[in-house]
Amino acid sequence: MTFRTGHHYLRLLGVAMGAVLLAGSVVCTNAVAGVTALPATPPTQRWATLYGTMGMQMAANGHLIAADAFLGRALVFKPEKASWHGIHGMVLQGLDKDDEAIAAFTQAITLLPDDSPRRAEGYYKLGLLHSKQGDVDTAIRWINKAIALAPDEAMLHYDAGVFYASQNNYAAAAKATQRATELDPEFAEAWNNHAYALANLGRYDEALTAVEQSLEKSPTNAAALDTKGFALQGLKRYDEALDVYEAALKLNANIGEIHLHKAQTLEALDRLPEALIAYEHFAMLSPSAPEAPMVAKKIKALRQQVGDFMPDNTTSDETATDADGAASGTDEGGATSLLLQDDFRPAAPSPQLKLLFSKQWHGIALPSLGAPKQPH
Repeated sequence: MTFRTGHHYLRLLGVAMGAVLLAGSVVCTNAVAGVTALPATPPTQRWATLYGTMGMQMAANGHLIAADAFLGRALVFKPEKASWHGIHGMVLQGLDKDDEAIAAFTQAITLLPDDSPRRAEGYYKLGLLHSKQGDVDTAIRWINKAIALAPDEAMLHYDAGVFYASQNNYAAAAKATQRATELDPEFAEAWNNHAYALANLGRYDEALTAVEQSLEKSPTNAAALDTKGFALQGLKRYDEALDVYEAALKLNANIGEIHLHKAQTLEALDRLPEALIAYEHFAMLSPSAPEAPMVAKKIKALRQQVGDFMPDNTTSDETATDADGAASGTDEGGATSLLLQDDFRPAAPSPQLKLLFSKQWHGIALPSLGAPKQPH
């Protein structure tokens, strides 16, 4: 590419390319410094294109701070580039700049033709971001707009099920997750969520059938084993449920919901000291869960019932839950995240359903707004 510029701009181009090399060596602060050395007003439209191209390259290589700087500057001069807005939205999402990401995706959608399949992923991203912010009603509206454009994408139906379940609308969640499994029969997490929705509807036998499909595809999934135990618990097959919960905890002892279900099963068997320990494990792991206030009252009542008959390995006072439901010795919100195992931990909706959000929540699909990816 030939640039009709003077030596000053050629020198600045060298600075920009140096920024790329610096970012490639993970010196992103210096890379951003290189961006700020570029002229605020590109001498030609080709320079604006250069900014955008370099921004996309930075994003593709995972250098989000530098990508944000390049793309932000490029879009000042080429605001009509829908793909740049979309990629910029993904970058901003990865930087936890959610409001700016929402604005970027909204702008990208506005610039795309009405029948563009790329709109579907824009709607999808907006749904995920609004869900993260706790506005699940808006999230559902966006995800349904995405489904209208891409009805055969299993991931969209899967996340719709997550959103519905966060509102305790298990009938809608079961319908959405069923559609996800029909579109992608190998989607283990969708089978698990479908089973859990069915169990919450009291359809325990159907739930067992569905969760076996999940475990067939992912036999070491602790969350799916928890769902199986929950269905067995609903059928009052308590001993079988306990065996399944123990197997799940061997795989992952940090999922509080397993401890909760185990506690409920032990209580049904009148094994109160063990139930108290399991409830306290849940309270320690999940101080902010919707069930936390109920569990705090349960712990207080069981302590009074059990009295001096507690075994030696009871939870210490340092980690016990007080009557208000807060874990002593634990900062608010500082406990291990129950259901989200990735580094990026959004403020997710209620964990009533296994919140196994799609990998696109945590990652960035680059280099363009393409069709939503499958999770495996």
